[in-house]
Amino acid sequence: MQNSKVYEWKFFDSFVRAVLDLGLEGSHPVRDAVAEDLFTGALQRWDSMGNPVEPCRLPSDLFKSFLLPSQVNALPIMSKWRLSWDPEN
Repeated sequence: MQNSKVYEWKFFDSFVRAVLDLGLEGSHPVRDAVAEDLFTGALQRWDSMGNPVEPCRLPSDLFKSFLLPSQVNALPIMSKWRLSWDPEN
């Protein structure tokens, strides 16, 4: 790992919902694209200790996923929507 802190999926989900003014229900292209990348392995999943883990196999795995903000921010969907996720702020 790159000595960077990983964050639970729920923090990314909350960020997307807050910034894009979404309710608690429903979906959004940014959220969906990041979730899809976690399922396909295009985005590395991490465990709570910052160790790489296998891509999601079940939808419930998404909620057990940890993300590295720099990797999320490097995704094309983030620049398309002009978003930058910084969980420390």
